[in-house]
Amino acid sequence: MQYRIKSLRVKNFKCFDDSKFYEFSFDEEKTPVILTGPNGFGKTTFFDALELVFSKNITRFETKIENKNTNLLKNILLNKAEEDGYIVVTLVNKNKEYITLMAKIDHTKKKVVYRDSINFGIEEGSIETQRLNEVLNEYNNWKDNITDFNIIKYNMNEFGVYYYISQAESVHFLKKNMSERKSTLDALLEVGDASKWSDFVKEELIGKTKSTKGVLINEEIERVNRIIKEDGRALKECYQKAQDNEPVKYAPIMLCDEVLYWDEEKLDNFSENDLNRGLSELNRLSLFAKDYDDYEKYVWNSRLEAAIKPSVISDMLLCIPYLSGNGKLEISKVNHFLKEQDKIIEVYNRSAFLRRDDFNVSVFKCSDMERLKEIDRNGGADAEVNKVAAQARDFREKIKDLPFELVSESPANGVTSVHPTTADAYEIFLKLKDEYGIWICPNGGEMKNTIFRVGHIGALSHDDNTTLVNAFKDLQKRGVL
Repeated sequence: MQYRIKSLRVKNFKCFDDSKFYEFSFDEEKTPVILTGPNGFGKTTFFDALELVFSKNITRFETKIENKNTNLLKNILLNKAEEDGYIVVTLVNKNKEYITLMAKIDHTKKKVVYRDSINFGIEEGSIETQRLNEVLNEYNNWKDNITDFNIIKYNMNEFGVYYYISQAESVHFLKKNMSERKSTLDALLEVGDASKWSDFVKEELIGKTKSTKGVLINEEIERVNRIIKEDGRALKECYQKAQDNEPVKYAPIMLCDEVLYWDEEKLDNFSENDLNRGLSELNRLSLFAKDYDDYEKYVWNSRLEAAIKPSVISDMLLCIPYLSGNGKLEISKVNHFLKEQDKIIEVYNRSAFLRRDDFNVSVFKCSDMERLKEIDRNGGADAEVNKVAAQARDFREKIKDLPFELVSESPANGVTSVHPTTADAYEIFLKLKDEYGIWICPNGGEMKNTIFRVGHIGALSHDDNTTLVNAFKDLQKRGVL
């Protein structure tokens, strides 16, 4: 899987101090990305950080000019000598999967050979900048190289050729010797063992010349030449014997009832094309005779393949459960199967809403499922509709003597909209909720104070209607209603 750089964050690295993580982010959908700005703003440091993470090296640093064991005043990679430095690179692939690469620079290592001061880590996913300090402090799986984790695959040793060309070392590849350049290009082009196979063909298969000994092609040529010579001598001997002996008597080759045209005694009347056609048929018959055993195997395998076709096997397996001990079809078992299938189809049809493209199972609760089961136990959807209608009629009958008006002349069964003629609708809602523990549905907007609603759907009974109406009557006695 190929990855792209999503972001680079550095802290206490070269020109960037230890006060925070300095972040460079990229739009993963856009390419190419051009990094520009005045001198001294950190462009080169940006590339140094990437090269250090992926190759554990900064090409433009020349360490040979001093003794490698020389101790410096501080680690040359750090901004502040007393603190460790960090480089964090986040990668992303086309599946939006993230990997975070981390490099820790040890401030106690102050030799010219800075590579000894660097350790690496990997975390799956992307790490928020505000959590970086916590993650880095707790991380305990540091390794010498990023490649030691075997998560991202690339050639670390050839990073400066395949992935990054330094401005200061643009001819780095050309400075290598011929063998090194060849190895680099072979790996880049994924040539693999092509050179080895080329040498094999030259040295062991065909040889440098036709006279080269011990190569396969030349040995095969010699073998074929020997066979030709032997066959030539045999033909000469047969011809000589035919000259010395009496003519061979005619005998048909094939034992068929009808003599084939090319198997007749006299062939004088046939054209050259007829004779060539006859020779072609003889050659095919000869090959058939040699491979007759294979032909018999082919016929047998063809019969087996016909017997084990998926359709044949599946049909047989489908029939077995419905057969009696004597191999006869039992109609009762078939009818039982059909009834079971009808049930499955009925369930399928009743659950059509579950298969909607916009169906979201997460919005349903266990209580919803229990309610559906209860409805089913009580007679199904039709019975529930009738129950809700009866609940609505009972409520409307019980409030006839109260100072209420129905908002609709033909209200739906599910809810009743009520207009109190002597009181504030919203105040009634609050009184019922706070003083009686009863919830009705307040209206919103301009009709907040004139209308409230009573629902009839759910685990409600006529007793619940009576309780609500008694609360209304108590409010009436108290002068609220």
